[in-house]
Amino acid sequence: MIRMSQILPAFQAMRRNWAAYSVITAGLLLQVLLATRGLDFLLTNLLPDDAFYYFQIARHIVEGAGSTFDGLHPTNGYHPLWMAVLLPIFSVFSIGGVHDVAPLYAALGVSIVLNAVTALAVLAIISRLSQSPAVRAFAMLMWSLNPFIIFESLNGLETSLALCLFTIFIFLALRAAERDTGYFLAAIVAGLMILARLDMAVYLAAFLLWLLVRFGWKGGLQRAIPAGLLATAVVSPWFLWNYANFGMLLTSASNGNQLVNHALIVQDHGTSFFQAVKAVFYSLVIYAMDVLERTGAAWLVFASIGALIAALAASVVKMSRRFLNMPLLLALFGGFLVLFLVNAGIRFTGRSWYFVSFNLFVALGAAWMLGRLYNDERKRVIAGLLLAPLVLVSFFLGWYGTLRDQFVNGREMYAMAEWMNKHLPEDELVGVFNAGVQGYFSHVTVVNLDGLVNNSAHDAMREYKLWSYIEEEKLRYISDFDIYLTYRYKSFFDVEDVSKELEEIHRIDMTNSARLAEGIALYRISGSSEADKEIAP
Repeated sequence: MIRMSQILPAFQAMRRNWAAYSVITAGLLLQVLLATRGLDFLLTNLLPDDAFYYFQIARHIVEGAGSTFDGLHPTNGYHPLWMAVLLPIFSVFSIGGVHDVAPLYAALGVSIVLNAVTALAVLAIISRLSQSPAVRAFAMLMWSLNPFIIFESLNGLETSLALCLFTIFIFLALRAAERDTGYFLAAIVAGLMILARLDMAVYLAAFLLWLLVRFGWKGGLQRAIPAGLLATAVVSPWFLWNYANFGMLLTSASNGNQLVNHALIVQDHGTSFFQAVKAVFYSLVIYAMDVLERTGAAWLVFASIGALIAALAASVVKMSRRFLNMPLLLALFGGFLVLFLVNAGIRFTGRSWYFVSFNLFVALGAAWMLGRLYNDERKRVIAGLLLAPLVLVSFFLGWYGTLRDQFVNGREMYAMAEWMNKHLPEDELVGVFNAGVQGYFSHVTVVNLDGLVNNSAHDAMREYKLWSYIEEEKLRYISDFDIYLTYRYKSFFDVEDVSKELEEIHRIDMTNSARLAEGIALYRISGSSEADKEIAP
């Protein structure tokens, strides 16, 4: 039974932090507004093509077609915990048919709930570091009203779930470090976090390494080994399933983009060591600039770093026992650096949602800077009120320049799916690299060719025999943007010039975007049967 003595402190805390909770509420209302817009808005602003990989596989699993994107070829190209969330959604909300959008809105609704939990976890982390209501409110403004976090956590992918578990893990890790107990609970959440997104394992590794540093070899191993084994036990069934069914510990999705991006470097620049080193530095710089842009307020990041350097130089930053958790946060930030270096500098692969966890450290750093500017709460409030409009303007400019219609090609892919529904028979096989939207909204069988959600295509790419694979699968059509045929996957075709093997049937160009000036096309593969010649270009 809940007693009044338990309710009163919680009510007093909410009253004291009314500004922070108001910011959280505003952020959630904005998410609801975005997530309830029409399908065209979702396709062009929120949901990348990769999200429909999840949706189509979830639909096939629910319908009894197994873990497949196309109903034919098995795949492990997804993170398992988000798929586990989607399965009941598609079981309950799916009404069948290629225009089934109810599960999409339901998935976005679940993401909003997860984002609410995440925001509360972020506030709990901030509350452990600062008693100032002004600092807490400013940190929540940096998190809850950041359009890059909002849009990434409503992308239909595993991002909202991974961020939720990530922030809960950090809170539990900080509490365990402060009390020197509770490591097992943090380890269990860490295992779930890894199942939500595999590269989040770097944060668990950073935590275990911190235990070794903090408590020494003997004490550290006594804490780190059981915690690590427990997290491994949570994750291991997924790895064992991958190995038993596909002969790999990771997934086709984790390997596919890396395979392509490494091939592009060789295709464009050759195999010299100098070119490889140059590619590493180029990739690191490009992705670092993108990460800073997607904080929404890069100027504040640099200001916080400058304040930290100045404070360290002046020897005013001292870690008392009350802030023993601060070094752990620095160790966890080291985990992000490893995540960034592996993706950007080794895999040469980075999508915007890979690095969104950086924004938690940005919010913490901005709060730290505000808390160190003044000791007086009144002055902190004034400083926060002066900084807040600048942050909000930066967020608006970031949204306006980067996020508006960021997936505009989704409109063209949807239009192509509609065209194929009208002009191609339902039993037709069509190969597509960007297969998500077209696969979900087409009644034809869309076979994924980029290998992310088709392990047999992934194997063909590894052998550089993708055209032979297309012929073996008896595909009669390919639909995609020209750049994917003539450039991005050019090295994987075991024919000299793939354009000579294709005949354009239909082209759709609905945008003014320079990078999509040619639009999306449907090609007939040379040598296809004469039965489909009646389809006019």
